[in-house]
Amino acid sequence: MAMTDMKDNVAILGNTAIMPLDNEYIVNQRVGHLRANGYKGVTYPFIYLLTNSTDFLVDLRSRANSGVQVNLSSSEIKTSQTVLPSEKVNTAFSEITLPMFETIISNQLENQRLVQLRDTLLPKLMSGELDVSDIDL
Repeated sequence: MAMTDMKDNVAILGNTAIMPLDNEYIVNQRVGHLRANGYKGVTYPFIYLLTNSTDFLVDLRSRANSGVQVNLSSSEIKTSQTVLPSEKVNTAFSEITLPMFETIISNQLENQRLVQLRDTLLPKLMSGELDVSDIDL
């Protein structure tokens, strides 16, 4: 969760992102790390959708400290209140959303691999280092 933003913009403050790979990211002290612990069947899609909802962000940002930069404290994040559905509802929600989120993440990772492959092969093709003229399709 972004815990600092520029005062003139406040476009990312409180927003969350899904980090699909462990130990692949470097963050500083102004980024909060949220994890679903399975309480009452809550999974990461619920947390992601909740924390990026307009109502949640408006409430959270209203409690931020303002100066040159706008800052959220971890205590303000922890005091955020929300209605938590029953475990049965959360489980049903997760059965629908988890496969969707897993597909989205898988597609994003595949897109990253394809971009890397393109960026590696294209210069070699353009320079003539690789010749594909004999390949039949």
